Amino acid sequence: MRLLNTINGDMVEFFDESIPSKYAVLSHRWGDDEVSYHDWLARSSRPDLRDRHGFKKIQSCCEQARKEHIDWVWIDTCCIDKTSSQELSEAINSMFRWYRKSTICYAYLFDYEGSELDTDRLKDCEWFFRGWTLQELIAPGTVDFYNKDWQRFGSKCDEAMCEAISKITNIDPEFLLGADVESASVAKRMSWASTRKTSRTEDVAYCLLGIFDINMPLLYGEGRKAFQRLQEEILKTYPADHSLYAWGIPVSQCSISVFRDTVIQTVRGNAGGPPASPEPLYGLLARSPRDFEFSRNFSPNSVSGSFYMKILRGVEPASYPAAVGNGVRIELPTFGDNPFYYQFSDPPLSQIRYGTYAILLCRDITDDGVTICLPLLRWGPGYYARTKELFLARDYYMFRRLEWAGSAEYRSIMTIAPERKAKFRSGDIVLRSIVDFRGPTNTVTWSFSVNADYKINGDFDNTIRVEPDLSAKYYSLVLYDSQSHRGLQDWSIMLGRTEVPGRDLPAFQAGIAPRSPEQNDFTRDFICDKIFQEPLDVFTLDLDPYPEIEIRVEKHPLPKEGGFIDVVDIAMRDRIIQNPSRFPMALPLPPIPLPPPAFPPMALPRRRRRRSDVQTKYDVDPDGTLPLM
Repeated sequence: MRLLNTINGDMVEFFDESIPSKYAVLSHRWGDDEVSYHDWLARSSRPDLRDRHGFKKIQSCCEQARKEHIDWVWIDTCCIDKTSSQELSEAINSMFRWYRKSTICYAYLFDYEGSELDTDRLKDCEWFFRGWTLQELIAPGTVDFYNKDWQRFGSKCDEAMCEAISKITNIDPEFLLGADVESASVAKRMSWASTRKTSRTEDVAYCLLGIFDINMPLLYGEGRKAFQRLQEEILKTYPADHSLYAWGIPVSQCSISVFRDTVIQTVRGNAGGPPASPEPLYGLLARSPRDFEFSRNFSPNSVSGSFYMKILRGVEPASYPAAVGNGVRIELPTFGDNPFYYQFSDPPLSQIRYGTYAILLCRDITDDGVTICLPLLRWGPGYYARTKELFLARDYYMFRRLEWAGSAEYRSIMTIAPERKAKFRSGDIVLRSIVDFRGPTNTVTWSFSVNADYKINGDFDNTIRVEPDLSAKYYSLVLYDSQSHRGLQDWSIMLGRTEVPGRDLPAFQAGIAPRSPEQNDFTRDFICDKIFQEPLDVFTLDLDPYPEIEIRVEKHPLPKEGGFIDVVDIAMRDRIIQNPSRFPMALPLPPIPLPPPAFPPMALPRRRRRRSDVQTKYDVDPDGTLPLM
């Protein structure tokens, strides 16, 4: 640690135990004319330095320290040799400790006028919105504030000043007055930095090292990866604090949730306008402290410690989260398979994609009635991604899942990482929706079976890619019912392409086929099949004893890539319904007019939720219909 002598201006380097017990530190907003370490050493031969505002700031700091009988000061502009990356890294990793051990900190506010506290003026000072000044406010035991003329106008220990600072910064008074920051949750500490800025992107992370008691090397040039690295270190240091993941916009209703009436609109092909602009899907970790703006009240709950440390109900403790690539592999309580909307941009298209709600082991200290959940969508084999929403559920069954978090039945191991964007290729078959209305929960009980001609694109959920070209004539993708239906053997819906005379491109074809008992495989002896007309066609199978099946196929152009994709909606319902009012999809569907407008994007109309509660398979809406959960 290099200190400046307030009497003769000498720079002296101290190590460990030799560091003086009494020294002052300066906290300030850097300007354009600061005096560096090498500038200060050359001050005798550089008379021009004395005209700099940065030089006068050093002089005033030393003068104030001498008045208080302090012989040494530490000033970040001139006490660090920033030409040495090693010294800079060591200083940044040590700053919080240096500020904490200081006798006093002088906070110089160049844009504050007046010698008394004025809250309206104070809240506009830049000092409260800079990243580096956060630790300079929290770490020292005493912080005195000085205006632009170096007149003292308050201390953070003064009751009125402390209250004003707390309102400006959203930092609880106890942490301003010396409470151990380790007792604050990760989310709370991140929220303190959510309104602060730094000149360099990497410093958003580096200025928080001391706040989280983290040491890590500095890599200027890595950009936002610095904040990712910081969170990975926090993850290892505080593995049970799930408030690290509790960032985003709190909502009582997830905007991408799918409900029964919107599914009905989807499979009927009703267009209500273009889909919403696609939102990116994120990883488990935040992009910047700004994402924690609404997270100051989130804290680990009573389950979090035992989840990783104890054997609960005969089940081994959960595995600790770990960074994997640019994602996190984590074990969390989950709440079933849930349908969500997924938006494509080229072409604009809404798809029903299945995901889950992951329950975080943290709570809102102001409202014990909510369970904090993440809506997760699958985007690749074994990968999930989250939206920017933080779902605050008021649901008894989710709360019970949280109570039984130790049960293996309710835990899932998953990798949550930012979605890797992929593009459609001409000829792709997109399964926009596969909806089974034969049961009260609309659970999709379908699986895929493919051979070499076709494959499921791992980058898209429910997207089929024909390999190696569009000329394959054989049905090789099979959606098969994994549960018997009214005593029937397994049967399948087979999708593919076939060449048709007079058409330049292979046509889309679908058929219904039973399983062959002899070969234990699905036959290509179709009960019925259809070659679909362009640009939109509907195939309805209404053949006893099979359920009613409707397949809707719509061709969409690819504006940027050229070519086309086929968008498929599949709906099934029982042909015999005891109470049609409870299952509106059992009623006849109105005919879809042909042809439609030229390649309209399929929109999914939404309705406002009747309650703030999340619906589960046990809930019934007031109109008697069951939700799609």
